[in-house]
Parts: sequence; C-alpha cells; structure tokens
Amino acid sequence: MDPRDQTKSLYSHRILRKHMPELDVFRGIAIALVLVYHFFYWTSNTQPNRIANAFTHLTLFGWLGVNLFFVLSGFLISGILMDAKGRPDYFRSFYARRVRRIIPAYSLCILLLIVLGMLSLGGFLRAISFTANYNLIPAKSSFGPFWTLSVEEQFYLFWPLLILLFNRRVFTAICIGICLLDPVLRYITLLPGHNIGDPHQATYLIADNFAIGALGAIFFRSAHASKRNALRLSGALVLIASVLLAVGLQHGILHRTEPFGAAFQVVPFYLLFAAAIFGSLALQLRFFSGPATYSLRFLGDISYGLYLYQLIFFTLYDWAFPVEKYYGHFIEEVLRAFVCISVAIAFSWASRWYYEEIFLRKRPAKAKPGSIQPPQAATDAVSNSLSD
Repeated sequence: MDPRDQTKSLYSHRILRKHMPELDVFRGIAIALVLVYHFFYWTSNTQPNRIANAFTHLTLFGWLGVNLFFVLSGFLISGILMDAKGRPDYFRSFYARRVRRIIPAYSLCILLLIVLGMLSLGGFLRAISFTANYNLIPAKSSFGPFWTLSVEEQFYLFWPLLILLFNRRVFTAICIGICLLDPVLRYITLLPGHNIGDPHQATYLIADNFAIGALGAIFFRSAHASKRNALRLSGALVLIASVLLAVGLQHGILHRTEPFGAAFQVVPFYLLFAAAIFGSLALQLRFFSGPATYSLRFLGDISYGLYLYQLIFFTLYDWAFPVEKYYGHFIEEVLRAFVCISVAIAFSWASRWYYEEIFLRKRPAKAKPGSIQPPQAATDAVSNSLSD
C-alpha cells in the first residue's frame, strides 16, 4: 500500500483534526489549577474561617495541573514524532520548533529574574542546563517553575530517539512498561537505604505521566481508533483509576507521608486525565469550541508564558505589600491572587503575541511537490502543553 493511502485510511475517522480545541481547554484547566494552588494552598494551607479554610483545602489539588501538562505533552509530542517518522528532517524539524517555542519566553523569564535579583548564579546554571529538577548544582535561590521545564527538555532528548529506533509495537510495550515500572521505582526509592532519585521530580521516575499520553497517541493512530473504541478506552481508564483509588485509600494513597502514597498518589489522577482527554477527542462536543470554554482556551493559549511568569508577579506583590503571614488574612490573600493573576495574564498575553510569535513565524520551508508529509492532525495542533 502506498504510504499516503495508509495515512489517509488511518485518519479517515477524523478523531484527530488540524486544530483540537479540547486540548486548548485542558491546557487552560491545567494552568488554572496551578495558579489557584500557588496563590492559596501553597501560600497559606489553612485558614481560621471555615469557608475560607474549605476553599483553601480544595485548591490543594491544583498541584495536579503539572501532571495534566505532562500527560498532554506525552500525547502531543509522541503524535508529532510518530507522524514525522521517516522524514529526513525528523530531528532537525522537531528541535528547531522546540527551540523557537521554548527559548524566547524562557530567556526573557531568566533575564527578568536576574534583573530583579530573584536568581542566584547556581539557579541560573540550573536553568540554562535544564537540570533544575535535580540538586546537581548548588543554588542559594532558584525558581520553582523551572523544574518542570527541565523535565520537559529531558523528555525531548530521549523520546524522539525511542520513537525513531523502535516500531510501533515495541514502542507501545515500552510505554506500558514505563507505566508499570515507575510507580514501583518510586516506592523503592522511598524505602530506607534505597534512594535512587526524587520520586516527584526526577524525569526517569515520573516518565509514566508522559507514557500514558503516548499510549493515547499510539491508539489514535492505529487501525482500532474509532469513537466507540476511544470511549471504551476512556471508560476502562476511569474504572482502573477508581479501583486504584478505592483500594489505595486504606494505604494512604492521597498522602505522601508513606511510601505507597508517595509512589502511587498521582497514578489514578493521570489515568483520569488521560480518560478525559481521549474521551473528549472522541466526542468532539461543541462545548469545547463554544463561548462557555473561551476563557479556558484563552488561558491555554498563553499557558506556557503564564506558567513561567506568574511567580515573578507573586514575589513583586509581596515586596510591595508585605504581609508577614496570610493565615487569618484571607481577603488580602484573595486580593493578591486577583491582582497578580490579572497582571500575569496580561503580561503573558503580550509576551505570547508581541514577542514569542516573532520567533514562531519562522516556519520550516514547505516540502517539495510529491513528497510525503505527515498528517496535519497533530503537527499543526498546539504541539505540547507547557511550551506551546
């Protein structure tokens, strides 16, 4: 069969499209979760007022926004690479786009941190070497959001090679193996005398977040991809997540105080994220492209810059309007969140469209007539979570 005919047959079901607003919405949800977590629970994890305390504890789950970003990255980056496999510019095209998308905003963020005195030399070296998720370089002051960018960049180093070297069946087995092995490795590293890395930040110990997304990318490019099968897959993931939560509750799965909880805590949640993403892509509801989700799509569009810049405005506000502790000052905490998030959104929007877009306009040259191109379903879509 002509490769072009095969590609056409695999995409005839139209689940993957040139633009998928569902993914914009999920990116918006992810960054919204991170924002509320940083500005409430991370700032003051409890409040004396009952209603304020309930709201603050609810924002605790915002830390899962990062894991949602990782699942999206696994899904989108794997799809882009699989679609480009076999092209002579496989590596060059991928890394050129990554550089154009990541480096401009990242460099601006680092520059702002240096000018404002928020980044030490060690923190700077961690940032430019993309090793902020490890403690290899001593640093007096670093910058929190950089650890996730380091994870993403390390993911970009080995994932393209895996997809290039192995056929789809072997790559599927590798992804399944990662999903099964990583929770076990996290459990082992938390046992006394068995430390093999930070179970929450070391790339090789959290790669299952990416792998579950990659399995979705494989499925949607297989001959089995259909709306019915996608919904069945989503249902199966929800069932597995529910069983794992039900069984794990008695073993402290919601807490990191014990090895079991720290090792398996995130698993049911990234399974639920994957189920929601896969199911929404299958259903293609107008809800995701309608006015009800406009705000989330907007946040998703600027999510990379917003993730980078948000804590800068957080810190500047605290310098200008210091409150020794936000415990018992919930109204002041809400005011700070409103002001800082609003300014961060405005700055991220300006950065996205008047600075970063300058670099993104430099698209790769069009292919010569007659050459085989990857389907545009994923390559023209926003190509990953944090940095696109």
